[in-house]
Amino acid sequence: MSGEFWFVLEGQIEYKIESQPTFIAEVGDVVYVPKGLWHRAHHGPGARSTRLAMNGYPEMLHNYQPNDELR
Repeated sequence: MSGEFWFVLEGQIEYKIESQPTFIAEVGDVVYVPKGLWHRAHHGPGARSTRLAMNGYPEMLHNYQPNDELR
């Protein structure tokens, strides 16, 4: 595992990271979460939001493939 970070490209995104207060990230902000910390992201108050996830390890790509057994 490693730390993760996101670049907010559009709209606003609400973040909660461990014991830190919930906050809103806006266009141009970079949000970083150190390795091992619990976190979540949720779209902000606007109509849409987009973030670019950056990490260096394949197991963290959040690239979920359909399970052939569920088809």
